[in-house]
Amino acid sequence: MGYTSKEAAQGKFIIMGAQFESVKDGSMKINDLVTGLTGVDYDDAGVWKTTAAQIQVPNAQGAYTTYRYLNDGYYEDENGAEAYKPGWCDMGGNLVNDEFTAGVAQWLKSVQDSSSAIVSGGVSDAAKVDVSCPVGFALRADAFPVNATLNTDAIASADITGSDYDDEGVWKTTAPQIQVPNAQGAYTTYRYLNDGYYEDENGAEAYKPGWCDMGGNLVSEAIPAAHGVCSRQPKIFNGPICHLNALVARPSTQISPKMNA
Repeated sequence: MGYTSKEAAQGKFIIMGAQFESVKDGSMKINDLVTGLTGVDYDDAGVWKTTAAQIQVPNAQGAYTTYRYLNDGYYEDENGAEAYKPGWCDMGGNLVNDEFTAGVAQWLKSVQDSSSAIVSGGVSDAAKVDVSCPVGFALRADAFPVNATLNTDAIASADITGSDYDDEGVWKTTAPQIQVPNAQGAYTTYRYLNDGYYEDENGAEAYKPGWCDMGGNLVSEAIPAAHGVCSRQPKIFNGPICHLNALVARPSTQISPKMNA
């Protein structure tokens, strides 16, 4: 078991990755994994829909399903009687049993105050998780609660189609992207090149495929645990649509009981 914490500034959306499983049944139920945010009370006028903390989860329709955190979410107890407790709820104020998808990130917003979202549970025993990135922008995350370093086996794929560097900068619009939230409240963007620049062990110029900065240089940046990213896979014109399947390897190091992002 373990947990990560993700700072949620008041009134701002952040990208969060849910990287644990329920210790009860191995599922990724929202109400088993995410806590720590300030709830509000249900009201018939619907004010709670604007004042409650939110999680927006990408859905199959290309939009988002929104859940809000209530102090008095409705459910039926084991006897079928009405009952209420804190948790993530649908638009009717009912506690949900919906699940996250491994490798898919979510938008998170704390409305009442700045707080820490706590994502906790057990760690998947899978050797790796295939994360599919469709054409266009998508929210994605490491499937395991560790820092994932770009251009290592932690994030790897044989299927990605990179672009070649060119002095005109066309590659900046054609290469696959990963946009990582940074400390300035913006995003640091990396692009996948077939010929990223680096210096070999002898200090000589060398080139190989990998994630690069805006100068075309290979990077070794780490995506912190609990972080989500925006990924973008362009359509390959006059050819097939290309999908990035990031093979996210299970970490070989022991999971710490606490990992702060």
